Amino acid sequence: MPKTIMTQRDARENFYQLLEDVNQNHSEIHIISERNENDAVLISKKTGILFKKRCF
Repeated sequence: MPKTIMTQRDARENFYQLLEDVNQNHSEIHIISERNENDAVLISKKTGILFKKRCF
């Protein structure tokens, strides 16, 4: 699964494109902040459902 890392600012500026990317390519976007506790990962709904099924 391809992975992209970007800042909060870049993610905000490209949000709609990121939504398309994660859904078309089944990629994950790592969004990093200046404070690590605010980091996040953006994935498609389909990928999230598959992940939940594997974990539970």
